[in-house]
Amino acid sequence: MEFPERMDPMRPLLGRVKKPFRYIGCDYKLVRQTYGQKKIALCLAFPDAYEVGMSYLGFQILYSIAEQSPEIEVDRSYCPWPDMEAELRNAGKFLCGLDSGRPLKDFDVVGFTLQYELTSTNILTMLDLGGIPLRSSDRGKDMPLITAGGPGALAPEPLAPFIDVFCLGDGEILLPELLEVAESFKNAREKVLEELSKREGFYVPSMEKDKSLSNRCYRKRTVLDLDSAHVPESMIVPASGIVHDRAAVEIFRGCTRGCRFCQAGMTYRPLRERSPGTIAAAAEKIIKNTGWEELGLISLASCDYSGLEEVIDRLGPFLERHRVNLSLPSLRMDGFSVGLAKRLRSMGRGGLTFAPEAGTQRLRNVINKGVTDEDIERTFEEVFRQGWDRIKLYFMMGLPTEQERDLEGILETARLAKKIAKKEGKKAKVSLSVAGFVPKPHTPFQWEP
Repeated sequence: MEFPERMDPMRPLLGRVKKPFRYIGCDYKLVRQTYGQKKIALCLAFPDAYEVGMSYLGFQILYSIAEQSPEIEVDRSYCPWPDMEAELRNAGKFLCGLDSGRPLKDFDVVGFTLQYELTSTNILTMLDLGGIPLRSSDRGKDMPLITAGGPGALAPEPLAPFIDVFCLGDGEILLPELLEVAESFKNAREKVLEELSKREGFYVPSMEKDKSLSNRCYRKRTVLDLDSAHVPESMIVPASGIVHDRAAVEIFRGCTRGCRFCQAGMTYRPLRERSPGTIAAAAEKIIKNTGWEELGLISLASCDYSGLEEVIDRLGPFLERHRVNLSLPSLRMDGFSVGLAKRLRSMGRGGLTFAPEAGTQRLRNVINKGVTDEDIERTFEEVFRQGWDRIKLYFMMGLPTEQERDLEGILETARLAKKIAKKEGKKAKVSLSVAGFVPKPHTPFQWEP
């Protein structure tokens, strides 16, 4: 008996890497595509490991948008781990789309997500492994259009020599327009770049040589009504565990808090909310189509959503019937109410995550966090009183004006949580995550050393 898998050219390489599931493309999808039969081939590229890229909701949204276009075939690619990178180079093989097996150089458009700065060099790795010249100026007309979007696209100059087009703003608007132009001027690379440079929300570095376009003011494109924006009815379900292994629905975009370190809080403005009915309907469809056992309601600060309790009330019976846990990332300690605690308690006993960010009131004032010592103590009391026994606290180190006392305050906050839990009769597990501060463009702290 013949098995097609035995003829897969990647098979010898998979046996020599630690996590072969990253490269086999056996994820579950509601719609299976047929490759090689449509006008434009798009590869969505995430410059980090599979487990990270598959956890990013924006990547799933863009895939869903492209998948529904009758003229677009969409694939995806993730940055290989160093062991697979070495195997590809030693074997003289290209980095390919995960599902189609097509080398990156043979796509019409390759779109990178610029989520954080430390992955910038991974973009160069993926281009090199994919058979694409690193510099835009070295690419001929037979090379794909290299695009990039996400938060990092709003500070594009470090990557300008390597990216053909930066997409500034919300992908729900920009991706369909970019693909429409790519389809209209297929095989005419310069025409595509010229046309996109004339449109709002696209930055084409090579066109800055044109004096008529230089010194131009670039504006990001914004979806003003999230209810009219695309909401996936399904998601790609990973073949193995990922960082955030759950279904996800975005409940609002933007923030009004103004934390001085937060790029997303500045660049995702204005604040736009999705209606409770739209959220509940989308969540139910995704759960039915994927079978996930956890649902995340995604935003920068879930407690700030005005319809949160209504959404929980709407979804409660459905989630209980299907035995699905509810996850609320990014809870604020100054917005955690008794009513919310009781609603969450009735939907399962998962852990809760909060982000005090700094260990002392002084430093929280410096970063404009807006959370007081009283807020922290009150939240701990309510959480443990309502029955939770697991919480996770996010902090940052290296913040401007930080002193030794501020770092000691992180441990004191954890000890306070344990003390209050003991008083409430709980043997609590308190986890701490401490990340290094990185100055972000478009924030008040952008020029900090």
